[in-house]
Parts: sequence; structure tokens; C-alpha cells
Amino acid sequence: MIYGPDGVPMVPGLPENERGIVTANLDLDQIGFGKALYDAVGHYTRGDIFTFRVDRSSRRTPFDAGIPVPSPQSDLVPSSHPETNEA
Repeated sequence: MIYGPDGVPMVPGLPENERGIVTANLDLDQIGFGKALYDAVGHYTRGDIFTFRVDRSSRRTPFDAGIPVPSPQSDLVPSSHPETNEA
């Protein structure tokens, strides 16, 4: 069986007990349509597991709440790290 870019069978396949070559004519204008439908990961088109929402409401950051934010030069960098060695 040969499937078109939209996933629909273009021509029927051969019966299992027959041998032969199956051919089909493809309208090249359909390729762009097929690429637009292509989902490389496979889950964006599944409404049962993927929902896209944008929350535009204002949020407080830890800085706004007065919570101390670690500096980039925190204790996470080992003292033997080349950036912390003083000359």
C-alpha cells in the first residue's frame, strides 16, 4: 500500500499471495500540506496529553517577595575552579 503525504492510502496494496509492484502518482503540491501536518515528536496532536495555554497573569518573583537569591559567585563553585583563583 502507498500512503500520501496526508496519511491516506493512495492505492490499494497487493494481496498477500500476489507478487508485483505497486505504483501511484503523487501531486507534488500535496507535499507542503504533509509537512505542515508532520509532528516529529508525535504528541502535539494528542489532545488527551498535550494542552498549550499561556498564563499572562502577573507573578511575583523570589526577588519581589524579599527572598534572598543566590549570587552567581555562590558556594557552588569549588575553590579550585580557575575562575575563583586570585592571582
